[in-house]
Amino acid sequence: MVDTRIAQRRQSLKDEDRRRRLRRMLLAAVIMVPLVALAVLDATGRLGVTTVTVMGASQVSDGEIAAAAAISPGDSLVRISTSAAAERVEALPRVSSAVVYRTWRRDVVIEVVERVPVLQAAAGGLQPRWVLIDREGVVIEAGGDDALPEIVLRGAPPGLGAHVDDNAALANAFLVWRGLSGPLRTDVHRYIANTRDELRLELRRGVIVNFGRAERIEEKIRAIGAVLADIGQREIVEIDVRAPSRPVVVLPSDQTENDDNSDPVDPS
Repeated sequence: MVDTRIAQRRQSLKDEDRRRRLRRMLLAAVIMVPLVALAVLDATGRLGVTTVTVMGASQVSDGEIAAAAAISPGDSLVRISTSAAAERVEALPRVSSAVVYRTWRRDVVIEVVERVPVLQAAAGGLQPRWVLIDREGVVIEAGGDDALPEIVLRGAPPGLGAHVDDNAALANAFLVWRGLSGPLRTDVHRYIANTRDELRLELRRGVIVNFGRAERIEEKIRAIGAVLADIGQREIVEIDVRAPSRPVVVLPSDQTENDDNSDPVDPS
């Protein structure tokens, strides 16, 4: 009886092992058959890319984006890497993000989100060479845009694809631009950035704001608002808010109110 049970147990284990092997073989066949079919179709050119479609681009040409993606009609639809293609497109200075995907019609679609310029920067001089900067601080294009605020530097701004952090004075001005409130940001049309510590804002009304470093920005904004509200329609030359708790107003030479031609204002 014992020998019979042992023999039955051994046979059961053999049968289970045989079934496991059969299941593995069937699973391998299920996986391999489509792969082999794809390989055959790919080898015959029947799985080539038919078209490359670019969506969302207006500043960068479709051809430039397709060239960066390095995908062309006829390329193997199986062997292209959509993630690698997206990374190459995102390396373009004007592109913020990209998504690349295949369709069932053997098309490849490239969807991009372009960077939008918010500032222009250049070294001061008779013939400045402007560059455009987006809200993330990336230099996206050579050339200027008269509708955008200016950042005037002593030296040349960083090159295409670089970040404002590569220039200390530019980085300081950019941080101030980001920190300004809507109305005040709109009122500033020029940022004169000599060094990281020297920043002056030129308001559209002709007033200069000596802002200094991009620190205590909220306090400085409140001080500027308090001064502008206090002076009303009076003419002034400059507001110095480097010490925001005690801003100083510089008056025209013919309107001197203090010996040093400046008027401390209480921002409270």
